[in-house]
Amino acid sequence: LTAIKKTAARRAVFRPPTDFLTPVLDGRVTSYFEWLAGGRVEAGLGGAMHRGVVRVTALFFGMDRETLFLRADLDWAAAGSGGPFDLEIRFVQPAGQVVRIAVDPETRTVRVEPGGPPAVAAAADCLEAGIRFDDLGVKTGEEATFRLLVTQRGAEVEAWPPDGTIEVERPGEASFADIWSA
Repeated sequence: LTAIKKTAARRAVFRPPTDFLTPVLDGRVTSYFEWLAGGRVEAGLGGAMHRGVVRVTALFFGMDRETLFLRADLDWAAAGSGGPFDLEIRFVQPAGQVVRIAVDPETRTVRVEPGGPPAVAAAADCLEAGIRFDDLGVKTGEEATFRLLVTQRGAEVEAWPPDGTIEVERPGEASFADIWSA
């Protein structure tokens, strides 16, 4: 159901999702359980994935049957020193899809940029986003493969995961346990 494809030697700590989730997209971790079942990517020890300021400290992801959800934990103090930046959710599958979220770390505000699939995003303590599988053109049983890039003034400054992509399969009517055991 969910995997990380590695394309480089750099290491990341990766944990796949353990169940469906449907977080409240308000930019806050509204409860301990909100993202508990989500997958997680963190920079591993010795993984020099960043150049300069580190803006994202962890990436969470998960889904329900309709929507792919992402949460980026941001180091707001460090991010603010570098000025505004974009978070780009770049999809390898479906090819060419990009959701671009403009982030102003000074005011902790975000804006989904036009031109990509519709998405919802909010920021406060963290940044949370949701993208409907239908808006990506991903049907039940098909995979969405993506990575999160941090760009500033058109240049890539961070990549999550640092060493590949994340793959998730759009679930059907089966339970999460059924998908994993299949």
